Amino acid sequence: PLLGGQQLWPQIRDERQKKILFERLINLPPNTKNAVLIFASPQVLQDETWKRLILELVEKDLLRMVCLDEVHLFLDHGSDFRTEIPDLKPCLFDIVRVGESTTELRALVLSMTATAQLEIREQYKQNTGLELIDNNIHWPSANEMSRRNVMMTVSMGEKSFDRFKKKLLPIVSNTEAKAIFYTNTRDRANGVCEKLESLLDEKNTTADIDVVCVEGNLTREQKFHNIRLFVKEGVLNGFSPRILVATSGAANCGLDSKCV
Repeated sequence: PLLGGQQLWPQIRDERQKKILFERLINLPPNTKNAVLIFASPQVLQDETWKRLILELVEKDLLRMVCLDEVHLFLDHGSDFRTEIPDLKPCLFDIVRVGESTTELRALVLSMTATAQLEIREQYKQNTGLELIDNNIHWPSANEMSRRNVMMTVSMGEKSFDRFKKKLLPIVSNTEAKAIFYTNTRDRANGVCEKLESLLDEKNTTADIDVVCVEGNLTREQKFHNIRLFVKEGVLNGFSPRILVATSGAANCGLDSKCV
């Protein structure tokens, strides 16, 4: 939880910490300028003490917003194996809504998803008791979502290395571009690295191109180090990692580089 811009604890681990947090929250004045962010799992909120806290915060007009991220997963999992998700209805959603209304709320509920088909809307009402009003659904137009500087080509087959060599390697060799080669196992990733390094040595290209690898067998520090090297611009001590080979689970975020 965050209180007044300071983190109280990375995680509430015992009843003492929970009691201190609850007391601070309940004693906040209604016109407080502090923003308190609490990240909680559905199963934690099943606890009776949390339910009483939420009720008191709503009655004191202190609970301003409930956020549900990736709500399509929230609903899909809730209709299958995570029974604690539909159980949130009596201990959270019934508290924030006014009486039996499905649209009038005592605290704003913000639900975020990029997958909002009709089935999701129906599941949402069933699991939360709340109804999504069309005017409250904010979805950008195709032009607003477009990324004209991004080109994606999809080709299916088994000879991914040959396609990479023919299509992407010339681009990397003749421009400042960078490329990522994703694979599904660390053995495959390490094998691709070796083949790319041998290929670059054979071509004896004048371009500064080096290869870095990120796979599950590396430590967290090693992964972050290699990713930072890859996204960094320029050449460092003669080393220019312009190709990243990675397993998809080991390096699928934080790759913020305009050159990729």
